[in-house]
Amino acid sequence: MLIFIDTNIFFNHWHLRAPLFELLANFVGNERATVLVSDVVCEEMNAKFRSERASAGKDLAKAIRRASDFQLEPQPIVAPALDETYDFREILKARFENLTIVSCDTVPHSLLVARAIGSVRPFRDNEKGYRDSLMWLSLLAHLRTEHSNRGQLVFINANSNDFFRIDSTGLKLHADLEADLSKEGFSGTLRPFTSLKDFADAEIDKVLHSIRHEEFEERLGSEMEELAADAAIDYLQQMSLPAAQEFLEEDADLPRRCARAIRTFTVEDYEGVEDPEVLSLSTLSGGSLYVQYRFNLLTVMYTVEVSTEDYLANVDEFNEEFINVDVQERLVQMQTFRRIDFDASLAFEPKAEEFTSVSIDRAVPRPLRRGRLRSYG
Repeated sequence: MLIFIDTNIFFNHWHLRAPLFELLANFVGNERATVLVSDVVCEEMNAKFRSERASAGKDLAKAIRRASDFQLEPQPIVAPALDETYDFREILKARFENLTIVSCDTVPHSLLVARAIGSVRPFRDNEKGYRDSLMWLSLLAHLRTEHSNRGQLVFINANSNDFFRIDSTGLKLHADLEADLSKEGFSGTLRPFTSLKDFADAEIDKVLHSIRHEEFEERLGSEMEELAADAAIDYLQQMSLPAAQEFLEEDADLPRRCARAIRTFTVEDYEGVEDPEVLSLSTLSGGSLYVQYRFNLLTVMYTVEVSTEDYLANVDEFNEEFINVDVQERLVQMQTFRRIDFDASLAFEPKAEEFTSVSIDRAVPRPLRRGRLRSYG
């Protein structure tokens, strides 16, 4: 998805601190979208910032002079320093992970003259619209040269009179601009919006994109690992004896005679989580985040008991599969290890900043490599 934004959307948001820009930045990073901004927009924002800063400085000086009239004893009132190094390009780069500044250098002046004379939008009858036309034509050139004429293009511009029209189906590009896209061979979908709020309401899941997903994984990764590991051991330990026997036999490659002889078992995480991965994040109806999580426990230790009679009847198989064999008069206790892959589901409450539930959806042991048990002996 490409998201093209005009100056009138940025105006007065000099540092893009508003919540909607934070939400947009999260959406762009999470969805691997790209924000397109014309270099004309950057220059215009820089000029408007300087103008508004100068005006604010004059107002501030006037307010300081007026405030001094209320002092019994004159005391200096220090005005805050105003930013003298503002560069909107740098503001954009800091805010959006995927950003392209669209150059207007390739737009021929002769084309602008022809469109102005013909009142082709965004030009109007009085030939106003130079900046808007330059911005629009530079976007067309970018779509052409960057092979971006497919997919979805979001066009956010508050200048509805020069760019848009309304028909029975809603907001549309002006016919002149639709003709431009057709001429360029644009085969994607263009979605017009007159405000960032309209785009956010239509396209952005505000719960899902209230956070950056990569930052979510980095910040909460250790907690997810701990919760998932505990849930995995609970899942294995709470299996019924027949279910555990079947799990070890059919999935974990334990010989049938060994698995069916198990009378009791306990499970322990021996080395912790390996290869954790957040597969997806989505929203639940109550406003929580649903996290699909995949990981493996590198070494799960099963401590089992079998009757001494069963052990002696199949001693070679047991000794091949188990270590730390402790033979008693009636029972034999021993251990075996498996690496097990898990799929888990977690629910995260963004407002409370906490995980509210975790469950194991799937557990699949990997077959044991023969001889590996000896390293645990």
